[in-house]
Amino acid sequence: MNCELRITLKSDMCSASGDGFSLSIDTDVSYDSHGLPVIPSRRLKGCMLESAKYIGAQNIGGIFGVSGTSRGSLRIGNAVPEGYASLCTEAENSGKNAQQILALFTSVKASTAIEDDTAKNESLRFMRAVNHYSPFDGSEMVFTAPIEIEDKYFDELSRICRAVRNIGYKRTRGFGAVRCELLRSGQSSVSTISGKITDDEATYELRYSVRNESALMLPGSNSSETDDYISGTSIMGFFANQYLKNHSDDSDFEEMFLRHGVIFSNLYITSPEGTAALPAPAAIAKDKTQSAEHGTVYENLLTVGENHVRILKPLKSGYFAAGSEIKVQTETVYHHSTGDDSTLYTQTCICPGQVFSGTVTGKGKYLRNIAEALSGCVVTVGRSKTAQYAECSVLYAELRPLELKQISVSGGERTAAVFCSDALFTDDCGSYTTDFAEVCGQLGIKNADTDKSFMKYKTVMGYMSAGNYKKPHIRAIAAGSTICFTAESVCTLPEYAYFGAKNGEGFGMVCFVKADELMKLGESVSASGKVNAATDGRLTELLKKNDTTEEMRSSAIDYALSNRSALVGLSSSFVGRVLLMIRQAGAFNDLIKRIDSVKTEAKKKKAHDIAMTAEKYKYNEDWREYLETVFLLGKYFLRTADRKEEE
Repeated sequence: MNCELRITLKSDMCSASGDGFSLSIDTDVSYDSHGLPVIPSRRLKGCMLESAKYIGAQNIGGIFGVSGTSRGSLRIGNAVPEGYASLCTEAENSGKNAQQILALFTSVKASTAIEDDTAKNESLRFMRAVNHYSPFDGSEMVFTAPIEIEDKYFDELSRICRAVRNIGYKRTRGFGAVRCELLRSGQSSVSTISGKITDDEATYELRYSVRNESALMLPGSNSSETDDYISGTSIMGFFANQYLKNHSDDSDFEEMFLRHGVIFSNLYITSPEGTAALPAPAAIAKDKTQSAEHGTVYENLLTVGENHVRILKPLKSGYFAAGSEIKVQTETVYHHSTGDDSTLYTQTCICPGQVFSGTVTGKGKYLRNIAEALSGCVVTVGRSKTAQYAECSVLYAELRPLELKQISVSGGERTAAVFCSDALFTDDCGSYTTDFAEVCGQLGIKNADTDKSFMKYKTVMGYMSAGNYKKPHIRAIAAGSTICFTAESVCTLPEYAYFGAKNGEGFGMVCFVKADELMKLGESVSASGKVNAATDGRLTELLKKNDTTEEMRSSAIDYALSNRSALVGLSSSFVGRVLLMIRQAGAFNDLIKRIDSVKTEAKKKKAHDIAMTAEKYKYNEDWREYLETVFLLGKYFLRTADRKEEE
């Protein structure tokens, strides 16, 4: 069932990110790309587990799972400020950077260690914390987090949530006091799949796009760094798990997921314009002789002349679509594990808010089950599926009969076979091979041009979570490899086809394209990563107010600096008297009356002239801060002048 965890702050809180800024902030809070503070869900899950043990909960294993053995029923997302979708839209349209937005919700705290009843040397530290009260209306800040839990555990989890009293850094020093409550929610993820299946035995294709709502950790060759695509293996595992929730381990399951009767392609990054990218072909290169002011220029190495004098650097990674390179955005996330083996570690993840597109291909009767599993669910892939990571929402899904597109090639025309995914090939003995001649033979290529072919290799590995063991390492042809060949006669070639082993997991996808059309790779999809939620204008109004306040402060400082001599002409006692008037005055006109009551004419005139410069702010409280700033600077100028006289 879907629930909502509601967290109300009872003090300032620092959900530390592990990061900081030298000389200004030693410990920073966690926040998103817009600058809105968040409480990472793994932090929440850890606090909830701690509280569950403290109150003696009976079903800790069923709710939270057992490490290395079984996954728990609980799935929790990051906690975000109430009205988060609206705030994100306003922040994105505001033109402000993340630090400017974050400053609205946070403040910086200083602390020292004590030694011999005094501050210890070199112990001053600065920590940024989320303010107890909301900047919008002054009420206590409220964060909400989505939760999925089985019905039978709801009451027990509700008690556990109520037992969580403190979250975050320095929670034993007055920070992070919270009140948590678990509420039932009627909301559910809804995804509409267009198209329908009319023939169970015909081959259909499900084209779909997902947006990662949280960071994705898709471990590849390095366990602490993510891959930059969602593999077909991960997608197949997700659908297999969804299928088993409503069906038994029947013959259809075996055919779809064990015998590769259904092909799950990799999901690759989609450009903001809605073009699904493919791994960058190694036959495309950057022109390094072009200056930066002309932008990046790409060249097709299959058609470029041999006598060129330019410096061309082949693309080694990334993705390519419609003539431009696309990079997947990543970030480094800090984590701290507790217990006997406590340690601080980092991992590189895919930033949230990016769109990935791919396909599922198979018979109609199988695709019907896949569509059923996809409809109305959240797609979870990668590491840490129960907290903080792995959550993707379906933006677009369309079922349609598979259309086998082909290209016509003339005799003697140069053509390229581009590997759109990693490929595994076996020889006659059943062993995996990367031999160029063997690969060409299985692709049906006879006249390969080795000088114009660009091959890349990698080692494919993985982990089988169901059996809790590592998969064997296999040498493979890497995505982006390009084999150039010349057609012997007029023929037709499939635009896309699968070759080699493990096609059901997305391996072996090859695109045939004419050599001079290599730069046109990519296909438009009906998906966009931009979210336009309804807004209430709270953040926009607050930002405008802050801009006005900053403008007022700058005006006060400029006035004080340009009229320094006039301020120095006043005595310190009189400046202090005027400051008291400013603080006690009920309104601007009341302040003018108080100043006019001063008996010394010269002092009264100077104070009156300075006060009248704040007349434009008299209809709000900004006049008070403006004049306080001016006279406080005047007090500072007087002290500086007195020191100079003493010297």
